[in-house]
Amino acid sequence: MNNPNDILLPLKFNVPNILTAFRLILTIVIAFLLIQGAPASVFIAGILLIIACISDGFDGYLARKLGQMTQSGAIFDLVVDLLLMGLILVLSIILGYWRRTSGLMPFNPYLYAGIVLAADSIVLAAIIVFFIKLIRLRTYKSVFPTPTTAARYAYATQMATLLVAITGIGPDWLLAALMYIAIVFTLAATFSYFKKGSYIFAK
Repeated sequence: MNNPNDILLPLKFNVPNILTAFRLILTIVIAFLLIQGAPASVFIAGILLIIACISDGFDGYLARKLGQMTQSGAIFDLVVDLLLMGLILVLSIILGYWRRTSGLMPFNPYLYAGIVLAADSIVLAAIIVFFIKLIRLRTYKSVFPTPTTAARYAYATQMATLLVAITGIGPDWLLAALMYIAIVFTLAATFSYFKKGSYIFAK
C-alpha cells in the first residue's frame, strides 16, 4: 500500500475505485427503489444489493491483483460500505421492512439497528480522526487499519440480514436468527477493530 498521506490526494481513476463508485451509485438506486415500494421495485433492489455485495469483495481482489492498493482507495471503499449499510438499514426500518420480527427480537428492530449503527459510527469516527491527524500532521506515518476477519464476517451477516428483511424471503424466525448472529459478529468485530486500530485515537 502507498504512503498513508495519499489520502490527501485526489482518488486515482483505477478499476477498484470505479467499482467502489459504482457501488455508491447502486446505494442511491436501491434507496430509490425501496421508496417506490412496488413488489417489482423491491425485488430489483434485492438483486442490486446482492450485486453491491459481490462488487465489494471484487474491488479489493482487483486492487491486490492489479497492484492498485492505495490508502485513499481503501478508505473510500470503507466509507461507501458504511453508507450503504447505514442508509439502507435506516430506510428499511422507516418503511417497515422489519415488522415481521416483532416479538422475536427485543425492542425490534432498534436493538439490532442500534448496535450495527453504533459500530459503524465508531469506524466513521476513526476515519474522521485519521483525516484530522493527516491534515494537521503532514508527516503522520500511520496507516488506517484494514478490516479484521471478524469485521468481514460481520459485514457479510449484516448484508444477508438486510437482504432477507427487504425481500421478505424465508420465515420470520430466519430473519430474527440472522439478526442475533449479526449482533454477535458485530460486537466481536467492533472489539477486534478497535483493538487493532486503537492507535488512531491515541495522542
